[in-house]
Amino acid sequence: MRTARAIVNDPSGISGLASDQVFIGGTACVSPWTGYEGKVITRFGSIWKPRDPIAGEIIVLTDPDPMEEWQRVGSAWVLKRVVKAVTLSFGAIAGGASATQTTTVAGATTANGVFVSPADGNDAGIEFRASLTAADTVTVRAINRTAGSITADNQALKLLIAR
Repeated sequence: MRTARAIVNDPSGISGLASDQVFIGGTACVSPWTGYEGKVITRFGSIWKPRDPIAGEIIVLTDPDPMEEWQRVGSAWVLKRVVKAVTLSFGAIAGGASATQTTTVAGATTANGVFVSPADGNDAGIEFRASLTAADTVTVRAINRTAGSITADNQALKLLIAR
């Protein structure tokens, strides 16, 4: 897999791109990229050359957050997984109780799987669970596994949505 950056209808960021590959994902690109929708653009020194994607090819889009992984299936690009960093505040959670918050992840469906973990690996007595409750919507539940109350504000979490 190569690091790539998505350009959807706007190639303005191409001049400062440090990666060696760009994936044009839009349905309509502006000049000078008109006609290259869905192509993989590879940089050779200072020259950019478009090419057709290869069947089964995987492109990882790392800029901007969230990180997305797309795979070429037939004539279409299919979103395979998304990793998104979120910060959620659940407030005070009584011992043995739980609280929920929702966040948006574009492209996620209820047919996908979702996993959640604390970004730093430290749960501090809180168990996190996640589910896809609607299109583009992830619900995260924070469960207090201790006897006392825990204030769970500004929880840095990582979500992995996979097909």
